[in-house]
Amino acid sequence: MYTGNLAFVNVAYTNLSATKFYIVAGNSYTWLVEKGDWVEVELASGEAGLRRVVSTLNDTVYVCRAETYAAAQSAGREPVCAGFKTKWVRKVK
Repeated sequence: MYTGNLAFVNVAYTNLSATKFYIVAGNSYTWLVEKGDWVEVELASGEAGLRRVVSTLNDTVYVCRAETYAAAQSAGREPVCAGFKTKWVRKVK
């Protein structure tokens, strides 16, 4: 459970038309994700939440809620997303 400050969350606008696949290097394994894939993130409350992948940059995975992702796609705009360090992101099996 995360008990530190909330400095690890970064809000960003991300270009959906950029790269299609991303490599995510987690704590003990590496995996390939695609835009729209489901991941589980550890929220500041310590709970787990399901989110959609928007993009990655270095050791940060940018994600958003499913309804935000769908609304942005249908409106033809970029979703507003939050960035989580890879150690707080897990692949959904």
